[in-house]
Amino acid sequence: MTFFYDFNIKPDIDVIKTLDKFNFKGACVFYNAKEVNENTRDEFEKLQNLTSMDLYYGIYVDEENPQILRNQVLKNYRKCDIIMVAGGKSAKLNHYTCKIREVDMIDHPYDLRGNGINHILSRMLVENNITVNINLMDIIKNRGTYRTRTLSQLRNILKMRDKFNFRVVFSTGAENFFDVRSPEAMISLGRLLNIQQDDMTKFISNNVEDVIENINKRQNGVIEGIQILK
Repeated sequence: MTFFYDFNIKPDIDVIKTLDKFNFKGACVFYNAKEVNENTRDEFEKLQNLTSMDLYYGIYVDEENPQILRNQVLKNYRKCDIIMVAGGKSAKLNHYTCKIREVDMIDHPYDLRGNGINHILSRMLVENNITVNINLMDIIKNRGTYRTRTLSQLRNILKMRDKFNFRVVFSTGAENFFDVRSPEAMISLGRLLNIQQDDMTKFISNNVEDVIENINKRQNGVIEGIQILK
């Protein structure tokens, strides 16, 4: 049986209820690192108690200063399930992000200037086990030149993935229930990128489960290939 996940949503109960209605198995709720405080974890756990889905606690780092970015990642790495860093601000910042082993995911690492994933970054993604998140809202909510260039960047990322085999997941980045898409709708949107149905299914199922497996390994003490047995 195939389970589906939306691994990039905002902390909104209507979003979670809608995902539940669409029979998603789980989701990752992201909180901006700049806004995290002593109450954030409690707020997340309240959301957990309101759904039967598997919810994961993510912290989103959106910084242009490399040193502050790194500090935010290291500060929060052990406090959450997933660390995701905003990409696409510059080629240099994408490169810096992909060097940080504690980063789990890099979000939309592309922009209109062409600062996407190249051969060097592809190797770094594999080496550091970093997942590329492609946000479907970048396609759905934009039109004209921006959308055309975004689609071009995404196609390039998928070519790099085919060659280097780094992990890619698709998500909605849903901020409200209007943004939520069913698994079937997400798979259909993949046609805009000429993605085969089987591949698109993996991007919202098997590949996300690989990310979850990494979470479980880290929480169970798997470090550099060594697991603490209980």
